[in-house]
Amino acid sequence: MNYKVSFALLTLGDTLGVLLCVPGLLKDLLWLLIAGAAVLVLSTLQALIFLRCPRCHRFLGMRWTKPERCPKCSEPLNWK
Repeated sequence: MNYKVSFALLTLGDTLGVLLCVPGLLKDLLWLLIAGAAVLVLSTLQALIFLRCPRCHRFLGMRWTKPERCPKCSEPLNWK
């Protein structure tokens, strides 16, 4: 998996996790809260493993914006 797919999965997983956790908290539905937390943990773990620079293989960091360059080696990242 490359950094583009990993970033998309992180964004999707974070959004889905929050959308599951909020109703779980509001309605006291423990199973929904656990499902949302599990989605958040899994999306974070996959990002820690796969969200890496293609050149130096260092972690790109978790943020809501796509970095233009690798923070470690300054390799330009092509998001297209």
